[in-house]
Amino acid sequence: QKLKDIKARDGKVVVIDPRRTETADIASEHHFIRPATDVLLLLAMLNEIYLQGYADKARAKNNRAAALAPEIERLADFAKDYSAESVADITGIAASEIKRLVKEFCEAESSVCYGRMGVSVQAFGLLSQYLIMVINIVTGRLDEMGGLMFPNPAVDVVNNSGPGYLGKRHSRVSNLPDFNGDYPVVAMADEMLVEGAGQLKGFMTVAGNPVLSTPNGEKLDEAFASLDFMVVIDYFVTETSRHADIILPPVSPLERDHYD
Repeated sequence: QKLKDIKARDGKVVVIDPRRTETADIASEHHFIRPATDVLLLLAMLNEIYLQGYADKARAKNNRAAALAPEIERLADFAKDYSAESVADITGIAASEIKRLVKEFCEAESSVCYGRMGVSVQAFGLLSQYLIMVINIVTGRLDEMGGLMFPNPAVDVVNNSGPGYLGKRHSRVSNLPDFNGDYPVVAMADEMLVEGAGQLKGFMTVAGNPVLSTPNGEKLDEAFASLDFMVVIDYFVTETSRHADIILPPVSPLERDHYD
């Protein structure tokens, strides 16, 4: 309904998606992109933002971006090799359309570049999400009305706990730094396999399958098999839960209330 409301007040909704989704059905424009090429489209758009002078205009009008991210201008060089023409055949979106989208986005009174799950679950998904944020920043759309706003969280973790820390402690075997008390997941297998004081002998997994979802899963598979005790909360026997001494099934989503 919010997207329909944008169109009702003469706004524009542009969808970039390889599939004609329910969202694309109600959009003002839908551009079919070749799957997993979002990163190239976004790099070309960022390049065009600088080439067409919109980054300079946004900086002159609003200096919040410079205050929030003073190193942001380094990204002009990062994107300069990705012209609209060079990515057109790969993405399936014409160079003229890419340039027009950038022009309309930057000249609109308010606009926001937005992407979530579909952008994330592909090659270069993290970089693509990063570029979406960068595009909003260099065009002056970050934390501005009608742009990408910082939300008011239901639970304000940062203001109630502080900004966090890095490296107060280090892992026993590989000497990796902790972040807010958590060690990198890549340290886990060595902490189980390498003998000595502090060796992990027990493990509990809740709603996860780290043998598949973490780096070097084969090593972690070996490490789980060596534990004295392991308990898993899961519906299924998985690559991880098969090592458990006990598997505890949770209730289904319909049997409990939920807060993210």
